[in-house]
Amino acid sequence: MEPEDARELADVVLDRFAEVDEVDDSTLDAEVRSVFYTLEAKKMLSFRRVEYTREDGDKRRAFYWKLRPEAFHGEVTVPVQDMDADVYSSLPPTAWRHAG
Repeated sequence: MEPEDARELADVVLDRFAEVDEVDDSTLDAEVRSVFYTLEAKKMLSFRRVEYTREDGDKRRAFYWKLRPEAFHGEVTVPVQDMDADVYSSLPPTAWRHAG
């Protein structure tokens, strides 16, 4: 990921948490929710689920996202793919055999 893209992504996430400890999942658009799921898989966000019953008896679940502060202490190393590297040259010769 390019540094500019990473900064933009971080800004989107931090904007959602600007003045709150938790973000209601129902307020997120699909793109931001997708980012939150990715960050949850990387252990940078967590969520809690609340089950409740509406007045009409319908059972519902609400989800709330939370930053995991322990994930942000110290330096974070993110592997970066070298876009100039020839990925094909790194494949073994057997990868080029056609099984047919």
